[in-house]
Amino acid sequence: MAINPILIGPLFETISSIVKRVLPPEKISEVERLKLEQALQMAVLNQSATEFTAEMSDRASARSLGQADVEKGSALTNVLAALHRPMWSFVMLAIYVITIIDKWLGIPDLVLDPVQESIMRTVIIFYFGGRTIEKATAIAKNGVANGIAAPKAPAPRAPAPAPVTRAPAPAVPDSPYITPRRQEELERDRRRDD
Repeated sequence: MAINPILIGPLFETISSIVKRVLPPEKISEVERLKLEQALQMAVLNQSATEFTAEMSDRASARSLGQADVEKGSALTNVLAALHRPMWSFVMLAIYVITIIDKWLGIPDLVLDPVQESIMRTVIIFYFGGRTIEKATAIAKNGVANGIAAPKAPAPRAPAPAPVTRAPAPAVPDSPYITPRRQEELERDRRRDD
């Protein structure tokens, strides 16, 4: 069983305290005690490294076994293995679309429970949203995802000129600063006041 890396530090401290208790300073010199502690710690690290290497080779052999199974499989099983995720997503998308357009198609209403509806939405979001996020992160990391290069940022543009502001036109009738619409409003107000 591999030693958890979190436990190595406390294990080294335990080794040091055991060596100090078993071999007090009158039985062994400080230099020899430190050499013994170091040798014990190296033995622990070597054992941990050996177990880690064995675990990695086990994982690699499991992967190669899985790859061999996929290569040995029939064309049907390979197609089903590749299409189960998109198939479920497109089926859920079709059900969603049917619930929307069933009125116009003249078919009976397809009523979903809230649980069924949440499952359907989750599947659609995970597939279509998940693929989008996977592609975006691949583009962000590598600049390319499945042969599609990330769009280049446009060249910086010059800042837009500040808008020209004018003082509001004086509210004087027959002024050249008043628009025809405002002129009509002023005339209506004048007639109303008369």
